[in-house]
Amino acid sequence: MLMLVLASVLAAVRADCDACVEGRCYTRKTLARELYIPDQMAIDRKNRILYVHTDSEMNTAFFHEDLTIQLVRGQNFSGLAIDQDTQVLYTADGKNVHQYSKDSLNTTTKITFTNQNAYKQPTSLVYKDCLTYTIKSRRGMKTVQENIIKYYERLEPYEISDFVVQAGCHLAKIYFIGNDTTYFYNGDGPAVSVVNTKRFVLSTDKYNNVYFGDTTLNVIYKMDNETNKLVEYAAYESGSVDKFVFDNNNNIVFYDSSDGTFGLWKPDLIDSNGCTIEEPHSKYRINKINSIEQNGFIR
Repeated sequence: MLMLVLASVLAAVRADCDACVEGRCYTRKTLARELYIPDQMAIDRKNRILYVHTDSEMNTAFFHEDLTIQLVRGQNFSGLAIDQDTQVLYTADGKNVHQYSKDSLNTTTKITFTNQNAYKQPTSLVYKDCLTYTIKSRRGMKTVQENIIKYYERLEPYEISDFVVQAGCHLAKIYFIGNDTTYFYNGDGPAVSVVNTKRFVLSTDKYNNVYFGDTTLNVIYKMDNETNKLVEYAAYESGSVDKFVFDNNNNIVFYDSSDGTFGLWKPDLIDSNGCTIEEPHSKYRINKINSIEQNGFIR
């Protein structure tokens, strides 16, 4: 059973440092409990709606603004993607990709491809400039351009379990996970390059920055676009953030698989303390500091 939890006013005045984000303490706000999310999360930032794929094989629309839940019509769906410009939701079944708007979640528009025989049910969907998707237990990645399914030829050797798209279509810039390794694919570049020889949880924010979550260390890295290196962005005290997205305020909305909760981290407006991150032998540790002017990450 899905239970919504309204955070009380008193909960906002706690001096907890549940997460340290860019040198500032953030408080954890729990929004829902008893969730199991085996598939994607997708957020409509403009309308503050989070879509999740639940274990009931139903897509659920979680309205962040008023904390209500609505099921998206249909069953046996997989994959979720949002066009942030039009707020259209994309999801798929065994026969078609479907489109929904937030005002008509009980009505679907099916997409018919020119080469429909090339269609297989996607596992993961991302919309950035155009629709991009992967298929479970199949190698490669596909994109839809002008209603035609196309292949990224250089990605054919990889069985991709997760990916994010910085730029789509023919100018593709894609980070993806294959065989527990993190890669970068540049459509203008000569080859696929290795970002890191470990598996991360991937996400992008409203500014199109790319993030890499490490559930073994309780840390989230950010790609520095100038140096092309991963830098520490956030660390959290407890739990396992297996999926996360960024809302319109660029706060992290996350799913914690350790206890089945869904929540977000918000800046602690009451507590003036900042924080630093230290890297121990196991998980990252957060240290609070006395003045917010002293914020900063340290290794």
